[in-house]
Amino acid sequence: MPTTSYDLRLFGLDLRELGREWLKPWRELHRSRFFAWLTPEVPVDVLRLDGRRELWLGSKPLALAQQPKDTPRFFAVELPESMLLRRPVRMPAMSAAELSAAASLEAHSVSPFPAQDLSWGYVVRESNDRRMEIDLVLASRKQIERFLVSQPHAQPTGAPPEVWALSPNGHSPAILGGFGEQTRQSYVARLRSREYRLLAVAAVVLVAIAITPTLQIRQRSLQAASRFAELQNRTAALTQSREQLVKTRENLLAFHELAGNAADPLAVLDMLTRILPDDAYLRSFQFQDNKATVSGEANNAAALMSRLSEVAGVSDVRAPGAATRSIGAQKENFTIEFMAAPDVFRDVGALTTAQQGRSEDPEKSQQKEALARFTPAPLDTKDIAQKSGGEAAVTAPAVPPPVAPPPAISAPQPPAATSPGAPSPFSIGGRTR
Repeated sequence: MPTTSYDLRLFGLDLRELGREWLKPWRELHRSRFFAWLTPEVPVDVLRLDGRRELWLGSKPLALAQQPKDTPRFFAVELPESMLLRRPVRMPAMSAAELSAAASLEAHSVSPFPAQDLSWGYVVRESNDRRMEIDLVLASRKQIERFLVSQPHAQPTGAPPEVWALSPNGHSPAILGGFGEQTRQSYVARLRSREYRLLAVAAVVLVAIAITPTLQIRQRSLQAASRFAELQNRTAALTQSREQLVKTRENLLAFHELAGNAADPLAVLDMLTRILPDDAYLRSFQFQDNKATVSGEANNAAALMSRLSEVAGVSDVRAPGAATRSIGAQKENFTIEFMAAPDVFRDVGALTTAQQGRSEDPEKSQQKEALARFTPAPLDTKDIAQKSGGEAAVTAPAVPPPVAPPPAISAPQPPAATSPGAPSPFSIGGRTR
């Protein structure tokens, strides 16, 4: 019948030994100097060979003042030297488990007693990083049992006592196995486990205390993010409207920036309307990039260019071509170009009073002065009453002779008629109006 075997090896390494080697430091952790205080030492009542009873704690006896008032739970009996075989053994430095296995191997190899009758123990006398020296103690189990029966006070608690072999100087006992030492070792292991659990609880509490502020901050951040997302959902329409408003504002700012560098064509037209004499009229008006181009007819095109040059905000007045007069016509055909300043021609009515004074027709000024000269003065009733000696009747002042009306002003001739389908000659910004 075929058999199946399992070889837990990987690249020549025994995985089981690897696991044991990994667990070994954890098993020996309670023996280190940092965690040794978690292994409590329990007092043991030791019956000496001379009948005295001493209280031991660990490997040293306690003084009378240090002994507890309660009765110890564990009891030990000292064996006489005549029942013991001692053997000093030197070994390399190793862990407690390895040392126990090595001592067991040495005891069984040098023991004169049968294996079932052998009871052994050891105590470490010297140890360093490289080697250690132990005292190996051997004894017969049957002889130990007869010795315990011969002692009347060997079992005060009813439990089997421990068997100790004290060194000649009375310190560092070697505990022989197979008697009551297992009870004490189990009790110490339970106490050590309880200490480890308490230490783990304390570590958890400390970690909780340390991370609680972080968790609170994280919870607050999550709540803030949730509220912010909810607020975004509730204000999505307002946010979109605000973005549109911002874009509109940016477009308006860009428009104002562009419009601030351009003159208003309506203001330029208003200026032309004010300064053109009655004998002149325009056939076309074009305005683009602050440059105005006007074409029309006037009695004196040169005088018109001179008046344009005197207007504030008007510069670079020139005629791209010479003024012409048709045969039999009384007016000159002209084309004039000039630049309009944006800071002056902002809107309609932006011309200053000085510009209006300079551009006023001299004939109209003379008519206004003549009308003002022949206007009668207002009637003063108090002066008339004093001259007439207080008479009630007041005679009206003599009416001056009628004033001759001013000479008639000839109306400007209308422009030449255009065909109904012809485009209008007036344009702004390059577009015909």
